[in-house]
Amino acid sequence: MSSFSSACGDNDMKTLLDERKRVSCAQVPYQQACSNSALFTFQVTDPGAVTISYRVTTHPDRIFVNGRLTGHCSAIRVTPYLNGKKAPSTFDFGWVGHQSWGNDPQGRPVEHVLFSGISLLPGTHTVKLKAVGLLGGCNTGNLSGWGGKLKVVQKCPLSGGGGGGSGGGGYDDDGNQDDDYN
Repeated sequence: MSSFSSACGDNDMKTLLDERKRVSCAQVPYQQACSNSALFTFQVTDPGAVTISYRVTTHPDRIFVNGRLTGHCSAIRVTPYLNGKKAPSTFDFGWVGHQSWGNDPQGRPVEHVLFSGISLLPGTHTVKLKAVGLLGGCNTGNLSGWGGKLKVVQKCPLSGGGGGGSGGGGYDDDGNQDDDYN
């Protein structure tokens, strides 16, 4: 878990997490639904609205992970979970700048805001991302791995209190709608 401590003035944003992960889809033979997920953990210490975004690793910003260069050459569909509760939407991510596969011809973005303005109680929180491969680019029917960076920022409360945002709209792992993500 990465942690950040930044001063928080009125209406400022502070970063709670800024972490990259690469996920290997360990199943053999490979298939489109990745058997592994990415799990991120962060701490909320003060009241305030939280925004969570994710960016897939593209070839222009690729990095070495375990001795291998990472970077997407095909699209994925991500299902996010916040504190074990499934978000009401999935997100399609494309790719850009691959030396062999170029850019996603459908123009899908490489970054999305997964949760915006969510009020979370102080404490430890988790984001889990599950991915399914989409045909195209280097994906001919199976997803071997994926990765990117999750960023969690929090709007600092105004002096004298009050966070902001709303918590509603989540679904738990069984598909039941929840009132909030706490």
